Amino acid sequence: EELLALHDTSFVLVGDTGQHDPEIYRSIVASHPGRIEAVLLRHLTSDDRVEDVRHLFADVTVPLAVAGDAVGMAEVAESSGLAPKGWAERVAGSTAP
Repeated sequence: EELLALHDTSFVLVGDTGQHDPEIYRSIVASHPGRIEAVLLRHLTSDDRVEDVRHLFADVTVPLAVAGDAVGMAEVAESSGLAPKGWAERVAGSTAP
């Protein structure tokens, strides 16, 4: 909230599904229409939590990623125009064992 108040720009919210990030981010999206470009969440808990998060954001028009890894989040960023073409492939290459 402080960053949104201080800066007149849009944001991408990045977090995880482990605790309260999805609920906090949903509130921020609702409170600041047009300011949030995407919500990218790394999935850390049960599959039930993924469905809960998707339901929480069901009426939200900003791109949402709930992915188990950085590649999935990068794919959404790329497809949303938030990252350059080929970004997800670069991320995949940098995270390969």
